Amino acid sequence: MRGVALASGRVAHVRPVEHIVTAIRENRSVVKDTLGMEIWEYWDQDPETRAAMTEHLVEVNEATGPAIQRHYDLSRFRRIVDVGGNVGFFLAYLLEAGQGATGVLFDRPEVMAEARETMAAKGLAERVEFVGGDFLDSVPPGGDLYVLKGILHDSNDEMAARVL
Repeated sequence: MRGVALASGRVAHVRPVEHIVTAIRENRSVVKDTLGMEIWEYWDQDPETRAAMTEHLVEVNEATGPAIQRHYDLSRFRRIVDVGGNVGFFLAYLLEAGQGATGVLFDRPEVMAEARETMAAKGLAERVEFVGGDFLDSVPPGGDLYVLKGILHDSNDEMAARVL
């Protein structure tokens, strides 16, 4: 819970939450209104906030990854594409469960260097293709499993439909 506590106390989390009623009534993000830029841009300018959020995401993946490994047979998948996969912690769980699979970690170019380090530390870098991009524009082709974990909740209905 350390990561969630650190992330939740940061300006990037608190300021938008102060305007949650507007966000709900208008079905839109208020992040740019409150921070002056989109959340990803803010994180790029504030490494401490990005580190706190990454720590939180690691904690979430540590809670969900083992359950996925236990309850889902991933052995039939050959190419797993993790859309918006941050630095790759969840993809690592999937690749450990799907021993014969390769993975594509698809997220913003700004996180790819850290993603490479994460996958190298887990001994999985040789099985992963690192692709930087914007999932609102396109996603890498050729996957037989696409994972959209933890990304749609940041979107309004129109954006979520576009991603899907």
